[in-house]
Amino acid sequence: MRVIHVITRLILGGAQENTVASVLGLRDQPGWKVSLISGPPEPGEGSLENAFAGCPDCLTLIPSLVRPLHPWLDGRAFARLVAVFRREKPDLVHTHSGKAGFLGRLAARRAD
Repeated sequence: MRVIHVITRLILGGAQENTVASVLGLRDQPGWKVSLISGPPEPGEGSLENAFAGCPDCLTLIPSLVRPLHPWLDGRAFARLVAVFRREKPDLVHTHSGKAGFLGRLAARRAD
């Protein structure tokens, strides 16, 4: 099964840490390919990117996937998500947080 998680920011925190644990925990299961797409942290925020040091192909950063509403960047993030979903053809897209949830679900539908 091919699963892609999408989260707006990979900062220190409960939801983000749970998502990282899910991605890293499932990636070694037979028949599973699990990865994560995230936007960048804002200046001064801690990041969980280093958790993927041993699995660099598990994490894709999309610089335009930012927390504040920004029509131009939101459009770019959406287009990039559609491209990744078309290339990877996931069986399941699991979204987290408001922005990533909206754009990720819309992009998964468009990529189908």
